[in-house]
This record gives sequence, C-alpha cells and structure tokens, in this order.
Amino acid sequence: MTIDPNGNPAFPYMLGKQYYGTPNAGNAATVPVSAVELFNGGPMTKEVLESPSVHPVTGTVTLTWSSVEGGTYQLEASDTLEPDSWVTVGDPVTATHNATRTTSIDPGAALSLPRRFYQIWRTSLDPYDP
Repeated sequence: MTIDPNGNPAFPYMLGKQYYGTPNAGNAATVPVSAVELFNGGPMTKEVLESPSVHPVTGTVTLTWSSVEGGTYQLEASDTLEPDSWVTVGDPVTATHNATRTTSIDPGAALSLPRRFYQIWRTSLDPYDP
C-alpha cells in the first residue's frame, strides 16, 4: 500500500499481491518505522524450511517453513534419503489467511529414529484473482 509522509493511505491504494520493478529509493525515507508488512510473497515463492525443533521429553519434531497464503503442504520424511524411502507424515496442512509461516509435527520421531530427513511439498494453491 502506498502511504504519504504522515503514514496515511495515498493513491495508488493497493498494488496487489506482487510488485514488479524497482522501488524509488527516494521514497524509502517516507515509510514510517511503525509500518507493518502484511504480505510478502506470491504463488512463485519458494518454501524455506527452518531448523527443526525437538521436544526433549516427547521427541516430537516440529517443522516450520515459509508458506504462501492458500497453499496446501505435505510433510514427508526419510531415514535414508533414497528416492523410494520418503513417507508422508501427518495430514496436509493449509496455510491460513495472511500466513507467512506454517508448522507441522512428526510426533515422537526423535525418540524412535536415530536420524530423519524432511521435505515439504506444496500440493495445491488456492486460485488468485485474475
């Protein structure tokens, strides 16, 4: 959204879900420090998996990754990285409205498996406005 030096909306009011081009560096100083970015991404955004966290008692592995609003994701795991060794973990997860991060868990995996590799697949994406 375009804002004036006072932090008020200004024309053009909405660029859309993506912006192509180079922002005018002279305008950067007029963005208030308190401005909040509510959307960053689009359907071509690549997912980035963060380092997993492991619960020390239950062994549950929690995985968080960058996501696209309206994207549905499937978590897969492998103990060997062999092409046929990947198995689906849990149910598909859909990124919620304005989500930029999505989380899934692998219950108890750290207690029963000496090593585990993970990958995320975006299996579908809600349609965008034309």
